[in-house]
Amino acid sequence: MPTIQKRYAILFKKRQKETLTDTDYEELIALTSYIENHNAQRLSYVIELSQIRNTTVDDVIANLELKPTKIIG
Repeated sequence: MPTIQKRYAILFKKRQKETLTDTDYEELIALTSYIENHNAQRLSYVIELSQIRNTTVDDVIANLELKPTKIIG
């Protein structure tokens, strides 16, 4: 698991336990934003590829066997 995902998982668990410090909270917000932007960019590439292939996004996802990024757990 990449470092970003590990750190996010740690902070997420701390949030669930209500043990986040203010610094942890700011880091969690920053990581959440980074992950959301990464996922949005990934989706835009899939959409672009579906347009190039003249097919649906679902077909591209199925053909490439794409899976959601697992961050927690």
